[in-house]
This record gives sequence, C-alpha cells and structure tokens, in this order.
Amino acid sequence: MVKNQDKKVINTVSKFGLGVTIALMTIVVTTTAAIEPLVDKRYYWLVEVIVLSPLFELGVLNKP
Repeated sequence: MVKNQDKKVINTVSKFGLGVTIALMTIVVTTTAAIEPLVDKRYYWLVEVIVLSPLFELGVLNKP
C-alpha cells in the first residue's frame, strides 16, 4: 500500500518532472533551431535518442 507521505512525494516529483520536461523541450527546440545550419541532418536522430530516451525511461513522457 502507498502511504499518504509517499503520495505527496510522488505528486511533487510528477509536477517537478513536468516542469523540467517543458524546460528541456524548450532548450532542445531553441538549441536545435540555433545549430540547425551547422548539424548534418543525419545526426538529428542521435540528438533525439540522447535527449528523449532518458525521459521515456524515467516515465516523464508517455511512450507513443
């Protein structure tokens, strides 16, 4: 069973995770737009894997 204290922690982490996710996405979009002319299109998948995979693993984002 989940105790009330644990629920509070989980809720806090969920909210924190959402905020961090939004911040990360903003950073990724901004950075991608800034370096787009410099980066070969072949490497975009690598950036996506490096940035998004940990978020999926942590359960911050739902897998499609």
